[in-house]
Amino acid sequence: MKKILLVSFTLFFYAHLFAQENMRNETSDFVSSVLFIHELNPSEKEESEIINKMFKLSLEQYLKKQEDSKRLIDTALQVLYRNGGSDYSDSPDERRMKSRRALCFASIALASKPDMRLTFTKYSQFALMEGKSNTELLEERFLGLLFLEVLIKYDEKALTKNDLLLVQKYIDLQGENLSLLIKEKSNKLLKDYTSSF
Repeated sequence: MKKILLVSFTLFFYAHLFAQENMRNETSDFVSSVLFIHELNPSEKEESEIINKMFKLSLEQYLKKQEDSKRLIDTALQVLYRNGGSDYSDSPDERRMKSRRALCFASIALASKPDMRLTFTKYSQFALMEGKSNTELLEERFLGLLFLEVLIKYDEKALTKNDLLLVQKYIDLQGENLSLLIKEKSNKLLKDYTSSF
């Protein structure tokens, strides 16, 4: 009887770990899909690719639970400085720069010590909302930042049902500005996180 209980407990434990890891990976894939900058302007492509690669590396290191990376943070701060201007020639330029700054702050969040991650996650959200147009045409990217915050809070065992409710409210509010696929993926992730309580 004891052996059966031990085997059952072990199987349950590993199934739970697998489900957690799967949810983290699905969140990571979703966040990457909406945060990566898909640059159309050839003269801006190189800088945006640098930022995408930096974010991808910081996310990979975070998922592997590697220690905070001072080198990655220093690189992100240098890139952030290069993209810190607030004079825009047009709306696409404004959205590009907001997106770049948001990804730099998100990279810093992922590469930082645990007690600093949520602060830099908030900075990434503020970077995207800055200015008069707020998140116009950037709604899906902002949703990605909200899910990045959910992932970090989940890993820190600080996620609450209220956090998930705020994400759901954002999805409901921005429903017309989000693609059907994004809404479906978001709702599935919210359901998974809700069932983890």
